[in-house]
Amino acid sequence: MAINESYGYGIVNNSEMFGKWKFKNDDLIFEPRGRAIHVKDIIINIEDKSYTLLLTFNTFINEEVDYSLKLEDFNRVGLLQLAKYGADVTENNISTLINVLQNERNDFETPLMIVVSCGLRRGELLALKWSSIDWNDKTLNITENRVQTPCNEIYTKDPKSKAGTRSIVMPNSLFDYLKSEYDRLKLCDKSFSETNYIVHMKDTKEPYRPDVFSQKFKRFLEKNHLKKIRLHDLRHTCATMMLTAGITPKVAQQILGHSEISTTLDTYSHILKRVEIDAAEKLDKQIFGE
Repeated sequence: MAINESYGYGIVNNSEMFGKWKFKNDDLIFEPRGRAIHVKDIIINIEDKSYTLLLTFNTFINEEVDYSLKLEDFNRVGLLQLAKYGADVTENNISTLINVLQNERNDFETPLMIVVSCGLRRGELLALKWSSIDWNDKTLNITENRVQTPCNEIYTKDPKSKAGTRSIVMPNSLFDYLKSEYDRLKLCDKSFSETNYIVHMKDTKEPYRPDVFSQKFKRFLEKNHLKKIRLHDLRHTCATMMLTAGITPKVAQQILGHSEISTTLDTYSHILKRVEIDAAEKLDKQIFGE
């Protein structure tokens, strides 16, 4: 069966968009639907030779939409284009990333330590200031979100939802690292202020544009020969490691800033199934021994 249209990615105004590719008068036309952010799952049906993609993307009015997309005849090109955004970031990948950060001081040590440890969204990370940290309670206070519109306008607003405004207790390793950076900057940087952005451009100390920061992250991965992933994938990895470590979905929801626990349960249902199996095996050993 000939495929006259398929779904994938295209560049619109220098931004990668999710949408439909189709032929019109022998020309290949791209119709953007929104900015894709995550492929949740790929379901293949052998009998009718189709597959269904479960994905989430941001529309042009900045709404997050869950989308179920069925394509016929195993359109493998489209499958590969979409599947690349379902990057599988494992604990081994994270260990490699942390080793790179620790062995070579670079601009990404601070932001990636924060994202991996706390699961922040990109906009939340870029809006952080040193005044966002409560050193007594060891918490990171998320109160702002730096966003970019489809028209490339940048502004800072409240977090994505009411639940997005939250305080996250930092792991000790992150707290110690940030405290060390804070003390170093206070001592060595005459222009240091509590209102400085934690993640900022070197020359101006202004916060990054979200798209510029994502491109900078891409170059960092290429330079260090690391697996190609999105910054947002590290948020998913943080959530995965929390759940596999036995942290309850309710606590994970609060840390991630999901407005509904159903979002956490639905997004990470495959991880929770693994946790459930592991729990059953542990309970079996506890009751009946080896």
